[in-house]
Amino acid sequence: MTKQENQHSPLLPELPEAPGKRYQWGGLHGCSGSLAIANAAEHYPGIILVVTPDMQSATRLESELRFFLGDGELPVINFPDWETLPYDLFSPLPE
Repeated sequence: MTKQENQHSPLLPELPEAPGKRYQWGGLHGCSGSLAIANAAEHYPGIILVVTPDMQSATRLESELRFFLGDGELPVINFPDWETLPYDLFSPLPE
């Protein structure tokens, strides 16, 4: 498949070629977003950061990525939330 054909595939989206460039992917349903991220991670030499709206989405994404990436060498790291609300007047406990 040529690079031109890859640009139109939602499961192998275009990736940044220079520092500072960003892309947003949308219109993917179910676990197709996880498959697209897994494909991108296998073809992109840099770090891929995914921000989710909540911990349930992050946990689901983590398990789907582990499924699609298999036992490969690519790590999947989940940074848990601090369980604080934006309007709370206290900081989260360090532990």
